[in-house]
Amino acid sequence: MMQRILIIVGILCALMLGMTSVYAENLDPDTVLGVWKVESQDDKATQVTIYKCDDKYCGKFSWLEDPETLDSKNPDEDKQSQKLMGMNFVWGFEFDDDEWVDGNIYDPRSGKTYDCKMWFEDGNLDVLNVKGYVLFIGKTSIWYRMK
Repeated sequence: MMQRILIIVGILCALMLGMTSVYAENLDPDTVLGVWKVESQDDKATQVTIYKCDDKYCGKFSWLEDPETLDSKNPDEDKQSQKLMGMNFVWGFEFDDDEWVDGNIYDPRSGKTYDCKMWFEDGNLDVLNVKGYVLFIGKTSIWYRMK
């Protein structure tokens, strides 16, 4: 009985992972390029520029309320005196099936790096979902396209 329950739970988890983007967009991989406001449409929101880095997609801080903010939580002590402004903190994304996957995101608030993926929902190309995660557990952040 317990084995059947575990199999059912495993199948449900696999189905949920496959449903992250219900709406097939048939997107151009470069749709994600541009400047994005992180978690707010406010003019003082952190801004990120997503750009091509070789055949992958990366992102760097392009506006911070305090451009002198240092990477003080970095586990590499040599990097703790570097400014966050201009720093690549998302990298390695590949476009696959209307999502940008297999990337990483660095959280300067904690000094930790997570696996990451990005996608649009419901055909809205001005709102980007960015999910940092470990295994199946993570947090999705909403980024708004600069206009």
